[in-house]
Amino acid sequence: MTLAIETANYSDRLDKIAPHGYFYGLHIRAAMPLFSAQTFPRAWMDHYVEEAYALRDPIIAWGA
Repeated sequence: MTLAIETANYSDRLDKIAPHGYFYGLHIRAAMPLFSAQTFPRAWMDHYVEEAYALRDPIIAWGA
Protein backbone atom coordinates (compact mmCIF):
# COMPACT_ATOMS: atom_id res chain seq x y z
CA MET A 1 0.00 0.00 0.00
CA THR A 2 1.35 3.43 -0.90
CA LEU A 3 1.69 6.32 1.52
CA ALA A 4 -1.02 8.24 -0.35
CA ILE A 5 -3.50 5.37 0.04
CA GLU A 6 -2.60 4.81 3.69
CA THR A 7 -3.01 8.49 4.58
CA ALA A 8 -6.31 8.60 2.69
CA ASN A 9 -7.52 5.60 4.71
CA TYR A 10 -6.52 7.25 8.00
CA SER A 11 -8.13 10.51 6.93
CA ASP A 12 -11.37 8.67 6.16
CA ARG A 13 -11.31 7.15 9.64
CA LEU A 14 -10.58 10.53 11.23
CA ASP A 15 -13.48 12.11 9.33
CA LYS A 16 -15.80 9.70 11.15
CA ILE A 17 -14.46 10.28 14.67
CA ALA A 18 -13.68 14.01 14.33
CA PRO A 19 -16.55 15.46 12.28
CA HIS A 20 -15.73 19.05 13.29
CA GLY A 21 -12.20 18.88 11.95
CA TYR A 22 -8.67 17.72 12.64
CA PHE A 23 -5.05 18.40 11.83
CA TYR A 24 -2.18 15.96 11.67
CA GLY A 25 1.41 16.18 10.59
CA LEU A 26 3.83 13.39 9.75
CA HIS A 27 7.61 13.24 9.82
CA ILE A 28 8.06 16.48 11.72
CA ARG A 29 11.50 18.05 11.35
CA ALA A 30 12.43 21.46 12.75
CA ALA A 31 8.78 22.07 13.74
CA MET A 32 7.53 21.52 10.17
CA PRO A 33 5.84 18.33 8.96
CA LEU A 34 6.81 16.91 5.59
CA PHE A 35 3.15 15.95 5.17
CA SER A 36 0.10 17.40 6.88
CA ALA A 37 -3.65 17.40 6.50
CA GLN A 38 -6.33 19.53 8.12
CA THR A 39 -10.09 19.73 7.78
CA PHE A 40 -11.00 22.61 10.07
CA PRO A 41 -13.13 25.35 8.51
CA ARG A 42 -11.10 28.19 6.98
CA ALA A 43 -12.71 30.73 9.35
CA TRP A 44 -11.50 28.75 12.38
CA MET A 45 -7.99 28.38 10.96
CA ASP A 46 -7.81 32.12 10.27
CA HIS A 47 -8.98 32.87 13.83
CA TYR A 48 -6.49 30.35 15.28
CA VAL A 49 -3.62 32.04 13.45
CA GLU A 50 -4.76 35.60 14.17
CA GLU A 51 -5.04 34.85 17.89
CA ALA A 52 -1.70 32.95 17.91
CA TYR A 53 -3.34 29.98 19.63
CA ALA A 54 -0.41 27.75 18.64
CA LEU A 55 1.66 29.51 21.30
CA ARG A 56 -0.61 28.15 24.04
CA ASP A 57 -2.18 25.07 22.45
CA PRO A 58 -1.59 22.13 24.83
CA ILE A 59 -1.71 19.61 21.98
CA ILE A 60 1.26 21.32 20.34
CA ALA A 61 3.12 21.48 23.68
CA TRP A 62 2.52 17.77 24.35
CA GLY A 63 3.73 16.84 20.89
CA ALA A 64 6.99 18.75 21.27
